[in-house]
Amino acid sequence: MSDTRLIAPPVEVAERTDPGRDPEKQVNEDACRCAETPFGHLAVLCDGMGGHEGGKEASAGAVTAVFRYLAIAPTRPDIPPETRAREVLKDAVAVANQEVFAMGSSTRAARPGSTLVALLVHPRGTVVAHVGDSRCYLVRAGAIRQLTRDHSMVQEMVDAGRLTEEEARVHPDANQITRALGMHPVVQVDESTIAHEKGDVLVLCSDGLSDLVGAAEIRDAVASASPAQSVDVLVDLANARGGHDNVTVMVLRVGAGAHAAEALRTVSLETTEAMAAVAPPSSGTLPGSPASPPTLHMPDGLASPRIPAAPPRRMRRRGPPAAVLGIVLGVVGIVGAGAVLVLVLTPSTERSDVPGLSLPVVLPAASLAPTPQEDGSAADAGPRVRRYRNRPHR
Repeated sequence: MSDTRLIAPPVEVAERTDPGRDPEKQVNEDACRCAETPFGHLAVLCDGMGGHEGGKEASAGAVTAVFRYLAIAPTRPDIPPETRAREVLKDAVAVANQEVFAMGSSTRAARPGSTLVALLVHPRGTVVAHVGDSRCYLVRAGAIRQLTRDHSMVQEMVDAGRLTEEEARVHPDANQITRALGMHPVVQVDESTIAHEKGDVLVLCSDGLSDLVGAAEIRDAVASASPAQSVDVLVDLANARGGHDNVTVMVLRVGAGAHAAEALRTVSLETTEAMAAVAPPSSGTLPGSPASPPTLHMPDGLASPRIPAAPPRRMRRRGPPAAVLGIVLGVVGIVGAGAVLVLVLTPSTERSDVPGLSLPVVLPAASLAPTPQEDGSAADAGPRVRRYRNRPHR
């Protein structure tokens, strides 16, 4: 079997996880990992919950399950790589949810659970999947964009217009999430796909960072520093502001070979056990990006995706050729002329017996002058029909 792997653009990555400064949370329930897979560069970050040991087990188990699934999932040459990447990551999250859900038992004080945010950087884009309130940011050309939307009570209140973003950050229910791995046998996953370009910086973080460090500060920390320096700056900043929770940060910088593109597409879908095609995402744009979708530039050595040929146009049914029409019209004209000639030359006595030929041909008044008779008397009054004799053609 031929190798169907595609070469993803180079990615510089760094990660750091820290228990924080809270003495009661020195068991780190966060987990993260980044490695190359047959489908591209995979980065996963999870924030466990359900008691110290349960949360740690849930987050570590979820990370392991996602990587294990991508290691054994078949590559499908019959499916476009970008579609297959979305399918594989979606199904990997479904498997992770099942494994975390299976950790629950009657002997545990609380059911283990975990948030999850994952990136899959493949040759034709980057897939982002998340459940819960762990986040992913994109820093591009000096601007930062949050690619995920928290699955939390305060986010729902913000969406409903009952809270502002500033009020949500200090709300007493800020840590109450509405969706997580392990809560139900089937999990609903939010997924987005971005077309990356060289120089993009992707930041994954748990709420231990996002609760204490704003988006603008994250942008500034990664704008000019290396990923290794950036993760240290961000974790230290969160700890300097109290470090009330475990804090984990992953920074990925996309290098040469990335495809220039501006479009951002997001789709929300429900994950099931069966693999299914993903519906086409709806489109949007990053701030300052053109509304029209960009042209996809493939890296050297990689063939451009095949564009299906346009369906054949339905040909209009054409009438008979002009020459045939001319012949038909000529025949009709000859037949018509012959009929008129027969009508004129046939004696009235003969035509009177023929249906449809009983009407006489009326001639001009000059031709209807009385003809002198042998006895010198004038002819009977009334219309006369001039009779034509057959004359030879000259």
